[in-house]
Amino acid sequence: MRCLVLINPNSGRAAEAEDAVRSLEAAGLDTEIERPEGEVAARKVIERRANEFDALVVAGGDGTFHGLAESLVAAGKPLGILPLGTANDLARALHIPDDLERAAQVIAAGKRQRIDLGRAGRTLFFNVATIGLGAEVPRFHSGERKRRLGLLSYPVSLWLAWQQNRSFRARIRCDRETARGRFIHIAVGNGPNFGGGLVVDEDCRIDDETLYLYAIKPVGFWRMLRLAPWIRAGQLRPWPEVLTLRGKRITIATPMRRRINLDGEIAGHTPCTFTVEAKVLEVFVP
Repeated sequence: MRCLVLINPNSGRAAEAEDAVRSLEAAGLDTEIERPEGEVAARKVIERRANEFDALVVAGGDGTFHGLAESLVAAGKPLGILPLGTANDLARALHIPDDLERAAQVIAAGKRQRIDLGRAGRTLFFNVATIGLGAEVPRFHSGERKRRLGLLSYPVSLWLAWQQNRSFRARIRCDRETARGRFIHIAVGNGPNFGGGLVVDEDCRIDDETLYLYAIKPVGFWRMLRLAPWIRAGQLRPWPEVLTLRGKRITIATPMRRRINLDGEIAGHTPCTFTVEAKVLEVFVP
């Protein structure tokens, strides 16, 4: 199997990724490494060279995969994942280990699974879209603190975003069901994981052709802390402070435009319609 491998040369784990590629070669795969500078260059490499190979391997985090989603789907090649990010929620959803040598073994073993992607308006996403509190966290989750603390920086970023977040009114239509209310946070999941391991719904799978929504009504910070373990587990249906829905098509409208966070990147505003692109990408899985 011939694999085109894309590695971000600016990643702090780029050398580790190249070691993992040598493991692929030791397992009998024929690999060629490209080191594009940025997502635009990476998309051009995929569009220009994908047809020369049997599979694509990308070393990156959730933001990288989000930025390459359209190109990866269009290429029509199986995707191998070498997780380089802080959260690695896509890898987590697929049970791909963070350890790059073990992730390379998953690719070499050759087992594949077709997965869904979500679409927010015109933009594809792998994991979860958030509006409100979740969309504000990335403004604080960057820079030196993120590099120094890794996943531990998420609670700090959440607290800083909480201090500035305000509730908002929203109209939510999920298939034929409509709900209206005031919320502080809305999440729409194609895959189960976001924010470094939070779960949008305990039943959510990245290949079940369904979107899962939860929306948190205005609550105090201490009540939010009480909800936190259940948010992390995706077990929110029993809580009266939380609206939960699931379906194939979800439309969210707000009186004022609200930012939408897709896979950790700000990418669009309300109003927005979310749909499922079923089984559009094949990936290597354990």
